[in-house]
This record gives sequence, structure tokens and C-alpha cells, in this order.
Amino acid sequence: MTDVVIQGNAAPRGAGGRPYYSGSNGQPGKGWGGGLFTNGGSIAVFGTSIISDNNDEGVDATQADCGTTGGGTITADTTVYFPAATGCPTTTATVEMPYRTQVTSLPVGDANCADGGVQIDTGFDDGTSTGIRANGILEADEIDSTEYVCNGAPGADGTDGATALVNLTTLNVGDANCANGGVQLDVGLDNGDGGETAGDGTLGAGEVDSTNYACNGTNGQDGADGADGTNGHNSLSRYTALPIGDANCANGGQMLEAGLDNADGGGTADDGVLDAGEVDSTSYICNGADGADGANGADGADGTNGYSSLVTTTGLAVGDANCANGGVQFDAGLDNGDGGEAAADGVLDAGEVDSTSYICNGADGADGSDSLTLTTPLATGDANCADGGTQIDFGLDNGDGGETAGDGVLDAGEVDSTTYVCNGAAGQDGSSQLSATSDLAVGDANCPDGGTQIDFGLDNGDGGETAGDGVLDAGEVDSTAYLCNGADGEDGTETLVEVTEEPAGDNCEAGGQRIDAGSDLDADGTLGDDEITTTTYVCNGIDGQDGADGTDGADGENGADGADAASLLTRVRPLTGDEDECSATGFMLEVGRDVDGDGELSEEEVESSSAVCHGTRGPAGPEGGCSSTGNGHAPGSFAAVLLLALGALVRRRRS
Repeated sequence: MTDVVIQGNAAPRGAGGRPYYSGSNGQPGKGWGGGLFTNGGSIAVFGTSIISDNNDEGVDATQADCGTTGGGTITADTTVYFPAATGCPTTTATVEMPYRTQVTSLPVGDANCADGGVQIDTGFDDGTSTGIRANGILEADEIDSTEYVCNGAPGADGTDGATALVNLTTLNVGDANCANGGVQLDVGLDNGDGGETAGDGTLGAGEVDSTNYACNGTNGQDGADGADGTNGHNSLSRYTALPIGDANCANGGQMLEAGLDNADGGGTADDGVLDAGEVDSTSYICNGADGADGANGADGADGTNGYSSLVTTTGLAVGDANCANGGVQFDAGLDNGDGGEAAADGVLDAGEVDSTSYICNGADGADGSDSLTLTTPLATGDANCADGGTQIDFGLDNGDGGETAGDGVLDAGEVDSTTYVCNGAAGQDGSSQLSATSDLAVGDANCPDGGTQIDFGLDNGDGGETAGDGVLDAGEVDSTAYLCNGADGEDGTETLVEVTEEPAGDNCEAGGQRIDAGSDLDADGTLGDDEITTTTYVCNGIDGQDGADGTDGADGENGADGADAASLLTRVRPLTGDEDECSATGFMLEVGRDVDGDGELSEEEVESSSAVCHGTRGPAGPEGGCSSTGNGHAPGSFAAVLLLALGALVRRRRS
């Protein structure tokens, strides 16, 4: 559906400024139903319009003169904007129940139209009695009025019947029939009544059979600003000529299809073409059946051929001079070649246009008030939430109840609705979470190299076990995880140390000892030259300069011969990991003096010792605990340990 705007003073009204439906001047609460009437090439489109007092469709809008408040908000598929009277605000009325018109073709022999015609039913799609509300169909119980436009009876001489014509005349503000302006609708047959010319396509004054008025209402009170609506789609229409024998018009006629350019049914939106899926309504204007042959009359003079009536529609953009907010321009006229155009070519050329009407889009409304939400915690024992919860208030920041509008705060007077989100009652205590571990032997299906199994579960008595006993029984196990040992890594290579005498030379000026260390790569127990990774020298101190000769003293008595000085020895003893010094394998470097002179360092002769430990073996790593240059120590670590041991020995000897 789309909004329809009638520009100027074009809204039909009855006495007292109230809208009415056809044939019931002044009836409140009803409006013109949608319909199309042609009159000599003119076209008039009536959308549904309502603004009345005390009607029976659920709306109470006060109809009053300029300056009197009135209104009510009415929601529906069609909106008509009535022009403002001089000095009065513009009135906008929105229809709550779509007021619909239903046109039904009547065959020859119908009880109401013996020669066939059209039955026009009007009413609100309000679901009265057994009908369905707002379903787009005017059902039997929803029909408020019915009119018949009947074909004329065949003339005695068999001549064609007169054409029914409609004239629209815009009434200005102050008109005797429409104080606020409106439209005068004259209906009649082109039959030459009152001395007029029959069949000339013009409804002369003497041919008018009935006159109705659609009057503009007085300006109502401005309603609250609504949010901007989304842009509507243009309303399109299409005429299709129907041949004689058509299923809907046995004698031929015209099919009128109308709808919104909104892409319904897979069509393309707003492309200016009414696609098949966009058609919302279809009406038929059928030719009347041929009357029975009358007595032959005298031959008349040949008449001139008539011209087809054509209608074209043109979409108007926003900013158009006739429709500031855009809309549709309807041009109507006869294909008669007026203005030097080509006659009877099926095209309504500019010179052939006899009348132009506009259906304009309504202007966007002003911004409405912001919608606000306020939440308030509710304590246990609250009347609305026994276990506590949250109260959620909704409303517009519009200053209702004497509050301040537009301040961003939802005050008490602005609250329109309240909802409660309540906490549930407290549940029963849950069971404790337990875990249990068990060792897995080598060869276990889950851990081939052994490991630990960890079971998890709730102490809830599942599987017939005892709940709450603090023991995770088999039936209570919910999940199991495994921590598996890694496979044993390959054995690392043994580190060897070899100590040799170093003669006086470049490495030790006064001589000393050379300490070679490295990994026994070929596992032969001997440190080969190619296996040495580090070499350290422990050098003897050089002799100091002789002191000046002292004065010879008196010769003393010869003393007893002194004992020979003991030699300094070192010994490397492997460690298996069972000793306190190393948790893994390694070696013990021992230093002492050869007191008994047997060339071997015995346990009693050890004066200083230092342990060099291998790193512990990793779980399936490369060489457990060993660096790239040795097992568990850096290349210079052995030399450092040896120096420490020797230093300790020297300090001990000096002391």
C-alpha cells in the first residue's frame, strides 16, 4: 500500500465538511473507496479518507472549524492530506480501517440491472461479524453500501446507448456546498437531455443526473510527531484491451491493473514498470451486450468516427513544481490529433492532453520523541518478583505527566509500559566434584610406557553408588584422563677426563698439568685426540727472583735430614648416581699429596674433591641432560672444578 495525497481542494466532502461515500451526503465515519472513473478523457482517483466525529470504526476525531482541536491517530494503508483552509493548519487524517471499493460485473438478466452493468460495493475492511479484518478483501458482512451502474436498455431503433460520463469540479474555500473547498462530482449520461448534444463526449449541464460533493474537513489539532517513514513506492496502473469473447468481458472491454512498483513477485522495484507480480488489484470495464434488434429506422447520415480515450502516467521526482515530495502525473485525453498530433495512433501526444491530475507524496513528518528504557533491580520479597529480579520501564521522552521532555531521562510520568524479569527460585545444592588417580604399569593399553590415570566425576551416587560419601566410585566416574610416561631416550655418551704432565713451554712457562675432557663417542673407554672438546692447563708458578744475600750468620749445628716433599696427585672417580653428590651419573675429581710415595692417590691422601654431575635423562629426549659438548656441563666446567680443587689444596697447604 502507499500514501495518497490529493492536492488542492480535491477531497470529496458532504454537508458540514464531513467526508462521505457515494450517494450518502454527510454521512460521518466513511470515506470514498478507491476507484477510477473516466469522463471524456478525465480521470479522478479517490483514496480512502477519514476525519469525522463519533464514527463506529474505533476512531473519535472531532470535526470543527479552524482553531478547534481534534484528531486521534488512525493507522491504515492509505493516508489523505486535506488542504488547509486560509489561516488554518494543515489537517492530516490516517485511516484506521482500509475503506475499500469492490467492482463486480453484472450479466444481462441480473435482478438489479436487467441489461447488465456494474455493482459497486463499498465498506471498511474491518472484519465485521464473520469477516476477516484488514485482509484486503471486502467480504459480504463488511459491505456498507451498494450501488449499481446499469447498462441502458436497448433503444427501440437499436441505436447505441448513451455513454456514462463523470465531471470533476474543484471547489474553492468558501463554496456554498463545501465551506473548506473540495470536489463536485457530476454524473450523467451523454444522452442530450436538457437540449444538450448527445454523444459528443461532454457531460452538458442538462445531462447531469446526480451531483455529489467530497468536501475538505476543517483543520484538526496537530498530532504528535511520528518517526520518519520509509520511502513508499510509486503506484502504477496499466490498461489492456480485451477482445470479444474474453472470459471476464464477453463483449470485450478494458482490464485495469494497479499496484505498487515494489518488486513483489520477483519484479524490479521502482523501475517504472508494473510487473506481473506487482499487480495488487485488477478491475474490468466491460462493454455492454448488444441489444435486441429494433425496427429498422430510416438511414441516418454517416457519423464521424469516435476517438479512443487514453491515459498516461508519469513519475514525478522530489522537487517537482506540482509535487514537492514527488508523486505521479496523470494525463488524459482523446487520440484525436489535437494540436497537430497524429490521430488514432494509440499514443497520447502532448497536444491531445485534455486534463492533467497529480497524486503527490506526503511530506516527511517531524522527528518524534526518543524511546527510553529504565531498569531497576528488585529485592527478594518484591510483590512482582518474589525471588527478586529486574523491573524494566519503557516510554517516550515526551514530557508526559508534567515531566521534562527531551532530557534523556525516563521520568515516572513518561512511563508507558513496565515489564518484570524475575529470578527463579534457588535450586538444590549440587554434588561435589571429585577426582581419583591410579598408577598405570608399563604395557598398559592407554599408556604403553606406564603413567597415571585420572578419573573425574560428581559424588552423586550414579550407578548405584553411595552419594556424598567423599569417594569417587566407579559408577560416578564421568570422564577419565591419562598422563603417560614418555618412552626411554637413547643413552648419552660418557664424558672422559685425561690429566697429563705439561712440560715447561708455551702453555706453562714452569710446566704443570694438561687436563683434556670430551665425550667417549666410540665408547672404547679411552679419550681419543678426536674426542677432546676442551683442554685446560694448570701451570706451576715460576721461581721468584733471588733476594739479596744476607750477612752470613754464625754456623749453626747441623740439623737432622728433612723428609722428601710429597708429589701432588689427582684422581678421577666415576659416580653412578647412587652417591649424595649427584642424582645422576658423573665423576669425582680428587686432589692430594702422595704421602706414602707409592705414586697413587689413596683415600687417606685425598685432601680436596669436587663432583662434576651429568644432567638427568629426559623422557624420550635426545641425549638426556647433556649439552652438545658434554654430559651436563659446559666445555670449561671440568677445568673450573679442577682449579677450585687445586686452589682449596693450596690454601690448605699454606694454612
